[in-house]
Amino acid sequence: MRPNPVHLEHGDAGGLLMRMLWRRWSRPNETRGSTAEERSYYALSEGVYARFARAYDVIVPPILGKVRRDVVQLSGATTDSTVIDLATGTGEQARAFAMTCKRAVGVDLSETMLRVARAKGPLPGLTYVQADATALPFDDGSFDIATISFALHEMPATIRAATLAEMLR
Repeated sequence: MRPNPVHLEHGDAGGLLMRMLWRRWSRPNETRGSTAEERSYYALSEGVYARFARAYDVIVPPILGKVRRDVVQLSGATTDSTVIDLATGTGEQARAFAMTCKRAVGVDLSETMLRVARAKGPLPGLTYVQADATALPFDDGSFDIATISFALHEMPATIRAATLAEMLR
């Protein structure tokens, strides 16, 4: 099991590189999160992804394009579907849904990641929103499909549970 970088500052096992990045790039934010673990998660997200955004699509294998299309197909999405993609990052999964669906909304904590997503150009029905996945600014039942990729493993259990609850809402 891969170590959770949120815990590295607290002495858990982890690679030297991750500890170095944590110390250098995290941005303490005392206003988000009710526990030290949650505050660490938000600090990591705000700091690391602000620096990592431009390189993300190069580092994450381009082969995922087919996987993203497969996710759309497996979800049962149709031209009438509305979809929310949480922790959208640079927006690739949201873009894949927008190719098929009436409406796709990519949501991420990192405004820098969303800037990279928006720079890829507009698609009909595709929008991006900067928000916390634990408190989404949408009414109950606003979407037919909710997705999240490559993010739950980074979240502390309390944030993960709140995010999953929002997806169900």
